[in-house]
Amino acid sequence: MARSPAETQLRDQAARNALGLLARRILQFYWLTCVAIIALGVNRMHPEWGERLAYALRDPALDLTKPFANCAVAHNAGYFNIPRGSRAYVERQDEDKNGRACEPYPGYPPDRMARLRLIEARLAAPAM
Repeated sequence: MARSPAETQLRDQAARNALGLLARRILQFYWLTCVAIIALGVNRMHPEWGERLAYALRDPALDLTKPFANCAVAHNAGYFNIPRGSRAYVERQDEDKNGRACEPYPGYPPDRMARLRLIEARLAAPAM
């Protein structure tokens, strides 16, 4: 059974689209591999950069030394989702017992920019 010109054109277009997608994925993999190799090389030359970045990205709640009186105080201070490993973790503030105290209330999301400002301040701080 012979195909119509429209069917042939659609089939050719689908093949071109599939090849284009494959080429983009291969190129993405290539660039990600290049970035990973460069990052590993930089980390070997300057390991203190990696340590500073790890410190900057670490959960700030892990640095707390005492718990908050209640979650409203924690939220006003900019702390949400205090992990069980933090000294500020209080089991009674973990309502769903998932290991995270003072989770944000529905309709009251945490300030994401505050987290970015904290990371920026930690990166700009003198080396530990």
